Formats: sequence, C-alpha cells, structure tokens
Amino acid sequence: MNAYIVMQGETYHEEKNAGLIWAPETDKAGMVPHSYQRLMEVKKGDRIFHYVKGAIVAISVAKGAFKKERKPFEEESPEKESAVGYLVQVEYRELENPLSIKECLDDISSLLPVKYAAFKEDGTGNPGYLYPCNEELAIELLEGISRLNVYVPEAEQLELAMEVVRVTEHNPLITLIAETIMEMKTKIQRAAAIQKIAFAFMA
Repeated sequence: MNAYIVMQGETYHEEKNAGLIWAPETDKAGMVPHSYQRLMEVKKGDRIFHYVKGAIVAISVAKGAFKKERKPFEEESPEKESAVGYLVQVEYRELENPLSIKECLDDISSLLPVKYAAFKEDGTGNPGYLYPCNEELAIELLEGISRLNVYVPEAEQLELAMEVVRVTEHNPLITLIAETIMEMKTKIQRAAAIQKIAFAFMA
C-alpha cells in the first residue's frame, strides 16, 4: 500500500461526485508533468489524501489501477474534444472536520520529501496534481485527522459507551484510518529490518 496527496481545488466536487481522480497526459504547454504521470503508479488499495484550499478534506481508497480515458465530466463539443488522461477510480471518505496544513505544519515539515513535496515551507500547496506521501507523513496526517474526527466518550459518560462502540464499529472512516496507520507502520518496520540485514552483510 502506498499513499499520495492529490491537489484538487476547483475540481474536487466534480471528481468526488464521479468517484475518481483524473489528470491529462500533458499540460497546456505540451509538457508531461511528473504529478500527472504519477497516476500511473497508483494501485488498488492505495490511500489518497485530498487537498483543497489549504486543508485535507477527504481520504480515498483506489479501487484499481489507472486507465487512459477522456475527462469524464467535461462536456464535449464539435469544435473541442476532451483530452485523454489518466483516470483512477477511488472511494471517497469525506472528513467532517478538514485538517488544515498550516495548523499542523510544525508536525509535518520535517517529514516532507526534499523532492516532489506536496507542500511549500509556508504550508501552501505546490502546483501540480498528484504527489507522493511517505509512510511517516501519512501517519502524521492520519493522526491529525483522528484528533479532529474521532470522538472518545468521557469517563463519566460510561452509560453511553456501548452505544458509542456500536456507532464507531461501523464508522468506515475510523476503520480506514486504523488500517492505514497499521499498514504504514508495518512498512516502516519491514524497511528498517531489511536495512539492518543489509548493514549486517556489509559489516
């Protein structure tokens, strides 16, 4: 499982309603941006953080690998044909309380990749579409999202505890967050173990 950050802005609602992410093969200048091509890397089960106007507003799960298709929600005309691009079908989980990147910048700044970071040093988003999200960054974002969207009953409300458990058991967002954090931590542990073995052989 890999994680990504998609910068959607004005395209968010159209893409959410269509259950997908999409980018053209080339930009208006005919160039091939890395953030467009990255859709070709997405696999079934990958997690995607949706960034809109300064905040993570949703998490989605890829339903499969990319397909080359024309922009599905753009009306075609006899004079203009929609561009062919990379399309990935995803299942959106919208957040009740979005996670502001600027508010959690101190927690994530050291985790941003040197190359192809989704965010600038001031917390604003970089231009582009789909960016990589390493395991440590994904965990930090998920923990921030959890603090804003997962509610724990107070001790004096024990009479409501069973009802809370029943609700949260079937809350797909909580399940998604827990499974993703577990998978990301497992990937980190495996990478550390492989590195340790490699160092042992080199010694």
